[in-house]
Amino acid sequence: MKRIYTYESVFIHLKKVCYTAFLAVLLLSFGTVNAQDFAGGDGESPETAYQIETWEHLDNVRNHLTSYFILNNNLDENTDGYD
Repeated sequence: MKRIYTYESVFIHLKKVCYTAFLAVLLLSFGTVNAQDFAGGDGESPETAYQIETWEHLDNVRNHLTSYFILNNNLDENTDGYD
């Protein structure tokens, strides 16, 4: 028995596939770290903690609250990037 597809049913199916793909890309992008977010590390354990060397790195901590961090440089009001 042959199945008959209408343009409407094909369109609805493609629409669902596109929405699913878009949602997957959106969700995956929230967990990514930009290369310049930290000086190094992956934040998965104390041995591979994200390395903080600038005020910008320190500011990025708020986006990764469940990760591990290590401060490599002293940061004070005389350090570049302090505003």
